[in-house]
Amino acid sequence: MKSFKSNGRKFVPPCVKNWIHTLKGFRYLWTILQEEGLNLLCSRKINQDPVENFFCRIRNHGAWVVNPTCQSFINSVKTLMINDFVGVHSLGANCQDDDAVLMDNLKNFIGSREGSSKLNFEANIDVSFSNKIMSEFSHVTSILRKNIEVYIALYVTKKVLKAISKCQQCKIDLVGDHDHYSGGESTAIKT
Repeated sequence: MKSFKSNGRKFVPPCVKNWIHTLKGFRYLWTILQEEGLNLLCSRKINQDPVENFFCRIRNHGAWVVNPTCQSFINSVKTLMINDFVGVHSLGANCQDDDAVLMDNLKNFIGSREGSSKLNFEANIDVSFSNKIMSEFSHVTSILRKNIEVYIALYVTKKVLKAISKCQQCKIDLVGDHDHYSGGESTAIKT
């Protein structure tokens, strides 16, 4: 394969350089595996695309997060893994079924603490949601819904207060008595 720049000089494209580097890596890996007594290397299973796609999905989870905290990264991984336990293929995605099996089941994954998950190499994995798990999700959903409602209410209130900034009585009528707020939501309003 010959490539030329606009000035007529030959050059090797980066894709060819990286392909050669990948082939050298396969040769090195193959020699190590042979020393360990293996006689088969299925190169199709060695692919960085799934890892790249998974990290892209983590960045896109919820919002474009390029620098997640440890906790948000863990939560995104668990959410995406749970979604993949339920349905491993994204609709409309450019994915080919590879007949792979999961190395862990959903019950162990959700119930495990950091570093305590034991891998389970069963071929038939039963994915069923218990009422306990579903009730935990509904509790989280209700908390999330309340927080969203409070956020929207505060945003609207802030905009309205800004619009009526000259009418002190209007502000008092809109905000009301602060004593009956339970979560301190009214303290976030700055006029």
